[in-house]
Amino acid sequence: MTWNIETTDRLSAEQIEGVLSGVCAAIRVPHFCCAPVVERLTELLLSDPEKANYRVKWSRLNSPAGVREELEETDTERIGPTDSNLDPDGADYCRMAAERIRRIRDRLDPYMSPIDRLRLELDEIFPHGARLHTYPSGAKAMAGVGRLMRHSAALIHADAGRAECLTANVYLKLPAKGGTVSIWDHSSPGSDGSYLFEGSDIPSGVPSVTLLPAPGDLIIWNPSKPHVIHSFADDIRLTMQVWLKFDRTPDGKLGVTLLN
Repeated sequence: MTWNIETTDRLSAEQIEGVLSGVCAAIRVPHFCCAPVVERLTELLLSDPEKANYRVKWSRLNSPAGVREELEETDTERIGPTDSNLDPDGADYCRMAAERIRRIRDRLDPYMSPIDRLRLELDEIFPHGARLHTYPSGAKAMAGVGRLMRHSAALIHADAGRAECLTANVYLKLPAKGGTVSIWDHSSPGSDGSYLFEGSDIPSGVPSVTLLPAPGDLIIWNPSKPHVIHSFADDIRLTMQVWLKFDRTPDGKLGVTLLN
């Protein structure tokens, strides 16, 4: 495989390991979920009152070593519970996560949730399977959070603190023009969080790809690579996203944990 977008109708461990190792830029599965699922998920997420701004602390090239900026709002709203602000034992979050997973499943019946389908297919192709993240109490984490954008600030950034981690995105609603994602095959400076690039920070000639999804598509790619969501206006961009955290046994076999 070369550093490009692999389009397939069936996920394979080889393709996913290619993205994880940097051999492949992304995997695209067209029509991963059917039109009725796209329609129901879109309605469910847009009507959900539980929306919060996706806030981050940016690291920048011109910041003193080890210093990160203040928590800043972004151009993205997150729909659904995450563990960013856990109560001391995580009980409230875990209860919300379990309730939400069931609510999505019930709303989509008789169709399968795309996150459920993804977890099953990953479990079938990796030697050590796929599972929801589990807290010490035994409670399960949420997998599959909505991301809503009404515009894009077009910031080039990387989720540099997510080692051995990929992002899986199911696309539900896309702008008529713009809102695509470009990714560069470039390493981020050391950072334990989100790294913000200037355009000149990426050398000219570095390979790049642009994702052109359609509603219902699944795309898996490496968020530690610099990437940008291009500007759009007069529309919305809605996805359902989950992190895929990979772990290796001493003999090198992979398993994956799904979490948000």
